[in-house]
Amino acid sequence: MLLPTATFAARFLVEDAPNNSHTAGAQKQQEPPRRRKAMAEGLLTADASRSLVGSVDAFLFDCDGVIWKGDELIQGVPETLELLRKLGKKLVFVTNNSRKSRRQYSKKFKTLGLEVPEEEIFTSSFAAAMFLKLNNFSPEKKVS
Repeated sequence: MLLPTATFAARFLVEDAPNNSHTAGAQKQQEPPRRRKAMAEGLLTADASRSLVGSVDAFLFDCDGVIWKGDELIQGVPETLELLRKLGKKLVFVTNNSRKSRRQYSKKFKTLGLEVPEEEIFTSSFAAAMFLKLNNFSPEKKVS
Protein backbone atom coordinates (compact mmCIF):
# COMPACT_ATOMS: atom_id res chain seq x y z
CA MET A 1 0.00 0.00 0.00
CA LEU A 2 1.37 3.44 -0.91
CA LEU A 3 0.12 6.63 0.67
CA PRO A 4 0.53 9.86 -1.32
CA THR A 5 2.02 12.34 1.10
CA ALA A 6 5.30 14.02 0.42
CA THR A 7 5.86 15.21 3.99
CA PHE A 8 5.55 11.75 5.52
CA ALA A 9 7.39 10.21 2.58
CA ALA A 10 10.41 12.40 3.10
CA ARG A 11 10.53 11.56 6.80
CA PHE A 12 10.00 7.82 6.44
CA LEU A 13 12.17 7.32 3.39
CA VAL A 14 15.09 9.20 4.94
CA GLU A 15 14.80 7.05 8.08
CA ASP A 16 14.44 3.97 5.89
CA ALA A 17 17.45 4.83 3.71
CA PRO A 18 20.83 3.18 4.30
CA ASN A 19 22.94 5.04 6.85
CA ASN A 20 26.23 6.05 5.28
CA SER A 21 28.38 9.14 4.97
CA HIS A 22 27.98 9.62 1.20
CA THR A 23 26.50 12.81 -0.15
CA ALA A 24 22.78 13.03 -0.76
CA GLY A 25 23.32 12.81 -4.53
CA ALA A 26 25.46 9.69 -4.24
CA GLN A 27 22.98 8.11 -1.84
CA LYS A 28 20.11 8.81 -4.23
CA GLN A 29 21.96 6.99 -7.02
CA GLN A 30 22.41 3.97 -4.74
CA GLU A 31 18.69 3.70 -3.95
CA PRO A 32 16.87 0.81 -5.65
CA PRO A 33 14.74 1.92 -8.64
CA ARG A 34 11.44 1.24 -6.84
CA ARG A 35 12.45 3.41 -3.87
CA ARG A 36 13.70 6.19 -6.16
CA LYS A 37 10.34 6.12 -7.98
CA ALA A 38 8.43 6.25 -4.68
CA MET A 39 10.60 9.13 -3.50
CA ALA A 40 10.07 11.01 -6.76
CA GLU A 41 6.30 10.49 -6.56
CA GLY A 42 6.19 11.41 -2.87
CA LEU A 43 4.88 7.99 -1.79
CA LEU A 44 5.60 5.93 1.28
CA THR A 45 7.19 2.53 0.92
CA ALA A 46 5.10 -0.50 1.91
CA ASP A 47 7.10 -0.92 5.14
CA ALA A 48 6.76 2.74 6.06
CA SER A 49 3.03 2.62 5.26
CA ARG A 50 2.51 -0.40 7.51
CA SER A 51 4.48 1.29 10.27
CA LEU A 52 2.46 4.50 9.94
CA VAL A 53 -0.89 2.71 9.88
CA GLY A 54 0.12 0.55 12.84
CA SER A 55 1.06 3.59 14.91
CA VAL A 56 -2.26 5.41 14.46
CA ASP A 57 -5.60 4.59 16.10
CA ALA A 58 -7.83 6.95 14.12
CA PHE A 59 -7.79 8.44 10.63
CA LEU A 60 -9.42 11.72 9.62
CA PHE A 61 -10.43 12.09 5.99
CA ASP A 62 -11.61 15.20 4.22
CA CYS A 63 -14.49 14.27 1.93
CA ASP A 64 -14.29 16.37 -1.24
CA GLY A 65 -11.08 15.71 -3.10
CA VAL A 66 -10.00 12.84 -0.83
CA ILE A 67 -12.97 10.44 -0.79
CA TRP A 68 -14.77 11.78 -3.85
CA LYS A 69 -14.45 14.42 -6.52
CA GLY A 70 -17.86 15.82 -7.40
CA ASP A 71 -20.04 12.73 -7.67
CA GLU A 72 -17.23 10.27 -8.43
CA LEU A 73 -15.49 8.09 -5.88
CA ILE A 74 -11.70 8.40 -5.95
CA GLN A 75 -9.91 5.22 -7.00
CA GLY A 76 -8.70 3.04 -4.14
CA VAL A 77 -10.92 4.58 -1.46
CA PRO A 78 -13.19 1.55 -0.84
CA GLU A 79 -10.22 -0.80 -0.47
CA THR A 80 -8.37 1.60 1.81
CA LEU A 81 -11.37 2.15 4.09
CA GLU A 82 -12.11 -1.59 4.19
CA LEU A 83 -8.50 -2.35 5.17
CA LEU A 84 -8.47 0.29 7.89
CA ARG A 85 -11.76 -1.00 9.30
CA LYS A 86 -10.44 -4.58 9.29
CA LEU A 87 -7.42 -3.33 11.25
CA GLY A 88 -9.79 -1.85 13.85
CA LYS A 89 -8.99 1.77 13.05
CA LYS A 90 -11.46 4.53 13.88
CA LEU A 91 -12.47 6.52 10.81
CA VAL A 92 -13.74 10.09 10.86
CA PHE A 93 -14.89 12.00 7.78
CA VAL A 94 -14.70 15.79 7.98
CA THR A 95 -15.82 18.61 5.73
CA ASN A 96 -16.03 22.37 5.95
CA ASN A 97 -19.13 22.30 3.73
CA SER A 98 -22.01 23.37 5.98
CA ARG A 99 -24.77 23.02 3.37
CA LYS A 100 -25.47 19.33 4.03
CA SER A 101 -26.40 17.54 7.23
CA ARG A 102 -24.59 14.47 8.52
CA ARG A 103 -27.56 12.39 7.33
CA GLN A 104 -27.26 13.85 3.81
CA TYR A 105 -23.54 13.08 3.77
CA SER A 106 -24.21 9.53 4.93
CA LYS A 107 -26.62 9.16 2.00
CA LYS A 108 -23.99 10.51 -0.41
CA PHE A 109 -21.49 7.95 0.88
CA LYS A 110 -24.12 5.25 0.32
CA THR A 111 -24.77 6.38 -3.29
CA LEU A 112 -21.03 5.97 -3.87
CA GLY A 113 -21.12 2.43 -2.43
CA LEU A 114 -19.68 3.23 1.00
CA GLU A 115 -21.37 2.49 4.32
CA VAL A 116 -20.50 5.38 6.61
CA PRO A 117 -22.69 6.01 9.67
CA GLU A 118 -23.61 9.57 10.63
CA GLU A 119 -21.57 9.21 13.81
CA GLU A 120 -18.38 9.11 11.72
CA ILE A 121 -19.20 12.32 9.83
CA PHE A 122 -18.33 15.78 11.17
CA THR A 123 -19.40 18.83 9.20
CA SER A 124 -18.57 22.41 10.12
CA SER A 125 -22.24 23.06 10.93
CA PHE A 126 -22.34 20.04 13.24
CA ALA A 127 -19.15 21.22 14.96
CA ALA A 128 -20.68 24.68 15.48
CA ALA A 129 -23.90 23.18 16.88
CA MET A 130 -21.94 20.93 19.26
CA PHE A 131 -19.85 23.90 20.42
CA LEU A 132 -23.00 25.88 21.22
CA LYS A 133 -24.58 22.91 23.00
CA LEU A 134 -21.48 22.12 25.06
CA ASN A 135 -21.21 25.76 26.07
CA ASN A 136 -24.87 25.91 27.17
CA PHE A 137 -25.87 28.43 24.52
CA SER A 138 -29.52 29.26 25.14
CA PRO A 139 -31.82 27.98 22.34
CA GLU A 140 -33.82 31.23 22.71
CA LYS A 141 -30.82 33.31 21.64
CA LYS A 142 -30.04 33.93 18.02
CA VAL A 143 -26.67 34.34 16.38
CA SER A 144 -26.50 37.13 13.84
